[in-house]
Amino acid sequence: MDIIKPKFLIWIFTPKCNLFCPHCYVAKFSLRELSLEEKLKVAKQAVECGIERINLTGGEVLIDEEVWKVIYYLLENNVSLSIFTNGVALTEQTIRKFQELNIYILLSVDGAKKQTYELIRGKNNWEKLILNMKRLKESEVSFSTVMAINSFNYKEVEDYIWLSREFGAKNACFIPVMLTGRANKQIVIDSKIVFEVLKTINKVAEDSKFQISLWCMPFAEAFVSSEFISISNCRNWKYEIEIDPLGNVMLCDILDITISNVISDGFCEAWRKLRDNPLYKYLSNPTFFIEPCKSCSIRDRCKGGCYARAGLFGNIYSPDPLCPTVNGF
Repeated sequence: MDIIKPKFLIWIFTPKCNLFCPHCYVAKFSLRELSLEEKLKVAKQAVECGIERINLTGGEVLIDEEVWKVIYYLLENNVSLSIFTNGVALTEQTIRKFQELNIYILLSVDGAKKQTYELIRGKNNWEKLILNMKRLKESEVSFSTVMAINSFNYKEVEDYIWLSREFGAKNACFIPVMLTGRANKQIVIDSKIVFEVLKTINKVAEDSKFQISLWCMPFAEAFVSSEFISISNCRNWKYEIEIDPLGNVMLCDILDITISNVISDGFCEAWRKLRDNPLYKYLSNPTFFIEPCKSCSIRDRCKGGCYARAGLFGNIYSPDPLCPTVNGF
């Protein structure tokens, strides 16, 4: 019997958003979502099933006023919360709430310069972002910045790190844009660019002594050495569950592979179905590797890299197509 309980829930709370970004992966979801009653049911069952931490994301969570009913319920039940926001929807009132309630913020900052940022996030939004970053700093709200690396902004990774440091972020996070949702091949970066970006990040991390997190790039371990860089790999996350706006439990929020549903199955049963799924089990601990992964020194930690990205390119069992080693760099 599986005795591992879920601890961390990534919840795409709403697909609705106040922006129309060209790289948005959530755009692949319909605009349908759970009712408030259903969302509160999910929250209640998540608590009962052992969830300790939840990240609410979208879309844009903060354009939905009903989210606060769910937030207050979760906090009353000792769940640690973080909220992913584009920053444009922030207000002085919500920032005060975040400070009072000790809610951690993940703030999208997809450019270090106005022109680049507004190319992605829309006109007249740069000033709003900067104002709200100042408010977060002044209010001493804990937050991280997140850059979705793409062909528009990859040359600004250094300036982005320094900008994050200047405004008091705890760390600067990076995640490559995936070829799904609104993203097309023109906006997605290739392994050559990733190779150059990782070299830049490593240097700036050492120069700035600022904490940097690399998401969905487990292969980065082979290309960076700074003690200020952390690298995450979802294949190693034994206690995480991800659900879409309709409560579907996904193998990964990038892929259209649904394992169960927290409404129809119940939260704990949906978790059990995920844990028992043969594909989930294999991808969490692959036993077969092909070159260059087979001979790679970080094979047992990287585990082939991002399987979702491999799946988007046609074969979920293949090495990560973004890895520089796979492409000869």
